[in-house]
Amino acid sequence: MMKHLNTSLIFLLILIFHVLAGTYSFYEHYFVDYDGSSIYMWKPICYLAFTLAWFMAYRKKYIWGFVYIGLVMTEFLFYAVFRDEVWAATFGQVLFPIDLVFTAVLLLLFKTHFGFLPRSNKVQD
Repeated sequence: MMKHLNTSLIFLLILIFHVLAGTYSFYEHYFVDYDGSSIYMWKPICYLAFTLAWFMAYRKKYIWGFVYIGLVMTEFLFYAVFRDEVWAATFGQVLFPIDLVFTAVLLLLFKTHFGFLPRSNKVQD
């Protein structure tokens, strides 16, 4: 059994998935299926936000792990609550449901990947 889990490789593979999915979305929405300006043109921007947050988490910036979780929770809220709205089809189904798996990986490997979180040296009275 491995004593030291290399979380950077797992995070890198998920980052590659984000980049490929974002590139495909950009290609699909701006070149193949372009029919003028619409709400669906924002979907590649949403992919970019998810990719940026995951990239920074890959670089071991733990606050961006929380940003990624926030993006996933916002996406799930749009998907679950506002399912029938046009804008929810864009912002509520960016990477759903695979991003829930990525969030589970992030939470399971959080301490191993990011190490100990910095704490303030506040003196308690």
